[in-house]
Amino acid sequence: MQHIKTLLAAVLMLALMPGAHALTFGGKHKDGFDGTRAEVIEKAAKHFDRLDDNSDGKIELTELRGNDEKRAAKFQRMVRALDDNGDGAITEQEYVAHATERFDLVDTDKSGDISEQERQAAPQILHAERLKRSFEDADQNKDGVLSWDEYSNLGIYSGNPHRRHRGHH
Repeated sequence: MQHIKTLLAAVLMLALMPGAHALTFGGKHKDGFDGTRAEVIEKAAKHFDRLDDNSDGKIELTELRGNDEKRAAKFQRMVRALDDNGDGAITEQEYVAHATERFDLVDTDKSGDISEQERQAAPQILHAERLKRSFEDADQNKDGVLSWDEYSNLGIYSGNPHRRHRGHH
């Protein structure tokens, strides 16, 4: 029973974690899910090119606009979400692969297009995938349960077990 409570607490806390990165490329729908799979790939590549200010094939902290604190936070979210090879930068391949993966998750009938029904379901599908990945990343020993150490290493625990959260008495 304690494992279930720990799992439920972790899932709820992961749902509230900031930094879930979403790629949007404009178009009719701001969620980026209008057009075909090929069009999404093309839009992602063009979006990457706009972010890659020095045209070196990767996005680094110095290329993101904004004040230093906001820029660093945005870049760290991008790295966590997109940096598959762990080099601390985002390559075009990683960026486009992420957009394609998102499209493929939402294209549940695998038609190569996103229907209106699939587009409306996209937020729930993508949220569930983020939760799954966050849990898998946190579960260091891959036993399917977050221990207290794994849970507290997520960086969302306040350190005060007696702290009351808004709405809880």
